Amino acid sequence: MEKNIARTTVTTVTVPAPGFDKITPFLSSDAPARIGEIIGYTFRNPHLLAQAFCHRSYTAGTGGKFDDNEVLEFIGDKVLDMVVLKTLVMRYGQTRSGELPPELTLDRLNKLLEEKGEGPMYDTFRSDKSEGDMTDLKIALVRGETLAEEIDRMGLAGYLITGVQEGADDVSAQKSVRENLFEAILGAAALDCGWDFTALTTVVERMLRLTEKLDNGFSRENYVGKLQEMVQALAVTVEPEYDYLQKNEQYVCTLTLKGMALFSQMRDSAEFIGVGHTKKEAASNAAEQACVLLDNIISWSGRMGDVVGAPDPERAVNQLQELWQKGIIGQPVYNIEKDEINEQTGNAKWRCTCRITDPDITEIITADTKMTAKRYAALSVLFRIVEQPIENHE
Repeated sequence: MEKNIARTTVTTVTVPAPGFDKITPFLSSDAPARIGEIIGYTFRNPHLLAQAFCHRSYTAGTGGKFDDNEVLEFIGDKVLDMVVLKTLVMRYGQTRSGELPPELTLDRLNKLLEEKGEGPMYDTFRSDKSEGDMTDLKIALVRGETLAEEIDRMGLAGYLITGVQEGADDVSAQKSVRENLFEAILGAAALDCGWDFTALTTVVERMLRLTEKLDNGFSRENYVGKLQEMVQALAVTVEPEYDYLQKNEQYVCTLTLKGMALFSQMRDSAEFIGVGHTKKEAASNAAEQACVLLDNIISWSGRMGDVVGAPDPERAVNQLQELWQKGIIGQPVYNIEKDEINEQTGNAKWRCTCRITDPDITEIITADTKMTAKRYAALSVLFRIVEQPIENHE
């Protein structure tokens, strides 16, 4: 006996996301040409360009017929890193042979050194900036805020292809989406040009304005402006003065803070030297050093003031002792010995060496009496402490 079998027909309908079929209008419009003009690259495969602008909120409803830009974003992130890294290396470093004049080869130099009984010079790489400086600069150039700002400047967020429901938050307004778009465009360009590094460098230069940023002392902060704000907030009148000297195709900026004593040197002004390919870059590098010192001085002065008050020559020895007893610095150690004879008085001068190991500071003062030498050696150490980064002593 046959069983009655009920058959149910199920019809599956794929509902496209809102705004489905935005790819064809994008490709047939003037968008690819206009984008190409903006970024300095014309795509041979415009579908890759369209994919760079496709957010996953759109592709989710295409039934797998089109791909979003997330993988392109991953590729572009690496492209950006490589181009920026190469630019920084070429700009701020070179091999030692590259520093020689054209008429002098490394082999010729080593022969001359050998004739003088000196060891050879090796063709190693050297840089004007430390590893930390290069890292900070690279991070500042490729951070999300920077990329999103450049997308806004170029007006590219308006070309984003999204499937967001009407009335929902605007996807293009999200910083992370604009940052991802920047990297996705680079990823698409890398695949389209067959990893032509020259072409990719041109695109990064156009989109990121890399040379312009570096020429103008680009960093996370406007250190020249920040320094001006910091000195205006000081209790004493301090005036920054910038002097420039051009040397070996670079600018050397000497920043002088008039009225601001550089404590360890007991002078009426503090000087900082910055080097750059432009005056703005050199000034920014000098101002950054001044800002770091002022930050340390302000932080330490407040901390020291809470414990022992401002450095005082009459109380300097006791102030150092109290800072040590409270665990803020290492133990002060003094060494006093007879120095030269004062020709005018016929009396001996005394040289006092005061040292602490946390932070590692040594100051030497010569005076007419043991007590004066000890007081001012302690005072000089107090001033040097104020210049140290406060995070080293917590």
